[in-house]
Amino acid sequence: MSNTGPIAIAAEKEGTGTSSSSIYDAIRHDILSGALEANARLKVSELARTHNTSTNPVREALQQLRGKGWC
Repeated sequence: MSNTGPIAIAAEKEGTGTSSSSIYDAIRHDILSGALEANARLKVSELARTHNTSTNPVREALQQLRGKGWC
């Protein structure tokens, strides 16, 4: 896993926070790019730290991903 996700970097440059939809996109990108290994355990705190956000947007994003069959 990378230290900082692409969405967090973009948000940092723009001076904005990260929303659950951008975290959703970032985690989905990590899954598709192979940054997150198949069948790997996804830890909320680790993902939050990686994408430079709090745990709530990560939880919301994971619920969305789960609902769409991504995890």
